[in-house]
Amino acid sequence: LSDQGLALLGRVRTRSTAGLAIGGGTGYPVTDDARSVWTATHGDEVGRARAEELLERYGTRAEAFITSIEGEHDEQLAHHAGYSRLEVAWLARTEHVVHLVDLVLRRSSIAFTGAVTAPLLDELAEIAGAELGWSAEERTSEVAATRKLLAERHGVVLEASDALV
Repeated sequence: LSDQGLALLGRVRTRSTAGLAIGGGTGYPVTDDARSVWTATHGDEVGRARAEELLERYGTRAEAFITSIEGEHDEQLAHHAGYSRLEVAWLARTEHVVHLVDLVLRRSSIAFTGAVTAPLLDELAEIAGAELGWSAEERTSEVAATRKLLAERHGVVLEASDALV
């Protein structure tokens, strides 16, 4: 695709990006031994199993998250044990989240893996909303908009939620 764009502009490629690691792929431990060293080094704060999970999810960018929560108390989400409250806040803060749907569809694997539930949306809106300064009305609106988009574009209709955000 880049080559097509360059051709339209009458330009030639000056550098290949084939095989170039970006983001969390930079410095990614590719051997079992290197992975063990990475998780042992970064597991002091969050535990080795959690460090492994974060490495799998974010690549070496997981180090930035782990460093950001050093000395903080973190806890699993009530409605998704694979994510934590501080992780969701970190995603909202660092991944240019503007709307709840950004977090659900593009900044996490929650929707992709089929883990979205109505109570989870409420919980995510509460955490992201606190981080992004959403009012109670904005949180409610974000949940409604996300539910609507999930239903209309993805066929995911969530049961009614009595949780308050």
